[in-house]
Amino acid sequence: MASEDAGAASLRRLGAEVARDRRVLATLGEDLSTAGERLREAGTDEAPLVYVAYKLHQWYTGLESLLQRIERTFGAEPSGGDWHDELLQGAFLEIPRVRPAVLRPDSRRALGELRRFRHFFRHAYAVSLDAGRIERLAADLAGVRGGVDQALADFETFLEEAASRLAEGE
Repeated sequence: MASEDAGAASLRRLGAEVARDRRVLATLGEDLSTAGERLREAGTDEAPLVYVAYKLHQWYTGLESLLQRIERTFGAEPSGGDWHDELLQGAFLEIPRVRPAVLRPDSRRALGELRRFRHFFRHAYAVSLDAGRIERLAADLAGVRGGVDQALADFETFLEEAASRLAEGE
């Protein structure tokens, strides 16, 4: 297989992974669409709070895993102690002659908050969850979810176009 064909195949595989992960993120996002209502109805029952927190964790972890695969494909996966933050910040960067930005700047604040929450949730075994914070995060996610999905769809289109150019030897 020529290197152009291998490169095109790699980009097409990544495009298929983006499409699959967009569906997973959409399903998780739908699960979270009633988070505020679910939390208000829960009263003192902690189970809905844990459920929503877990779904927020899953959603962000899914996005982060996809961003890692994107960066790995383009040879730019960060490492070191701050790699989670570097990975997210790198997704907002256009890399000229390599790839467009993966995410749009209007989601930066909400995704940064979700990244911090994912870290907290993964490591917080001896603290209580803050229902107000969980509700705000779910609302923030609801506000950026559509834009993140559209940005990923646009990136998926970029991958297919780049793969076609590679396969044609341009």
